[in-house]
Amino acid sequence: MSGDCGEGRFLVDSYPCQWIAERYGSEQIRIFSCGLLIFCYLYSRQIFYYMGTNFYARIIPTEEMKETLKRAIDNNSYGEIVHLVDTFYGDVHNECGCGYVGGNVHLGKRSMGWKFLWNPNVYEIPQGHNDEDGQWMWDPSKSYCYYDLTREGLKKFIDREDVEIYDEYHRLWDKEEFWKMALEWGQKDGWDGDTYEEYEMKKRTTGIHILRGESSYVRFLESLGYKMNKCCTDFYSDGLRFATNTAFS
Repeated sequence: MSGDCGEGRFLVDSYPCQWIAERYGSEQIRIFSCGLLIFCYLYSRQIFYYMGTNFYARIIPTEEMKETLKRAIDNNSYGEIVHLVDTFYGDVHNECGCGYVGGNVHLGKRSMGWKFLWNPNVYEIPQGHNDEDGQWMWDPSKSYCYYDLTREGLKKFIDREDVEIYDEYHRLWDKEEFWKMALEWGQKDGWDGDTYEEYEMKKRTTGIHILRGESSYVRFLESLGYKMNKCCTDFYSDGLRFATNTAFS
């Protein structure tokens, strides 16, 4: 393989191009080479990086937690190791129906053309009791959240000393830089659920109506006092756009 990258010989001499030449001819080499060069340019300019990126808050385990994990490793306690790693470093999940744990909190996503979408990270914890006859009776559910769905609540969580901000490519972000980006992303002319559906409705000529995408989680959010948009795809709280589910990427 030639090392003369300045003239693009690495493309022509590469194995994929040789295979294409043998199977399809030299014209396909030019098409393949141009496509590869365009991809490399877009990647180098981080165009793909800006099209859609998820962000996470990593809650750093305490020294006591780390020592507990070290002891489990020293004792070769496989089940305990898996459990502790999942609890300290895993995604948010319900621990045996008793409460939510996890050191990797999905904060939200930025997408080209849309306002920043925050993850509400509000979770329903069902409650109940046995009556005098031993029958299970449901009580009003409790809620658990990592932060209040306000600017102050989010900023307070992000600024915690034990929290670091990463994107899905494992890049560590400066907290102030992330906060500024999230507040400004798409604010001028970015879509949200309502504005996008209005745009789509103008394009439709069939007269089909958008159905309200209601779910049990939407009803849970509404029970907490949050007002959904028309199709329940997102909602606003303190001027911030939130998703109507916690499992998105």
